[in-house]
Amino acid sequence: MPLPVSFACGCLLLGMLIWPATPGYTDRDDNVEFKIEAALLFNLTRFVTWPGADGKEPNTLLICVAKHDPFVPYLDELHGQMTNHRSIDIRYLVEDADSLQSCQMVFAGKSSREALQRKLPDIASLPVLSISDVHGFAKAGGMIEITRRNNRLGFIFNMKSINKSGLRVAAPLLQMSTLINEENKP
Repeated sequence: MPLPVSFACGCLLLGMLIWPATPGYTDRDDNVEFKIEAALLFNLTRFVTWPGADGKEPNTLLICVAKHDPFVPYLDELHGQMTNHRSIDIRYLVEDADSLQSCQMVFAGKSSREALQRKLPDIASLPVLSISDVHGFAKAGGMIEITRRNNRLGFIFNMKSINKSGLRVAAPLLQMSTLINEENKP
């Protein structure tokens, strides 16, 4: 009996998210967790739509992360890569001085959690995708929380935060994730 198309699409999507599709990674790298998170960020860019001032996506996707986050060397590999006809640029934030308003994606890792989370209310209504691997991030108002259960990665999406920002996330990705703060639609 053939597999349903939605199941096959879901499996393909999951594979694209988890498989490190970014160049420059080798098995000799020490920290597999950071490599996988960088690959996840890269692959998430394929399933999110950012509106521009003219209703179109900008030509560059700016990913922001705290300057001293141990994740930085792995994120460097994304600089200059193309995703959905957009070039990825990386900005390293000095936590108290930089504005998140020009970013399209912000990663608030464990080491930068408090400094960047304090700034999240400033960008709540802007099309800036906030992502973290910190437990409780989505419940605290962040958009996407990367979770780990039984050696598997997953996502928690805060739909209220995403909808408020004007970002759009592809339905297959949402179907494979945990959704919180869903707004009732008439």
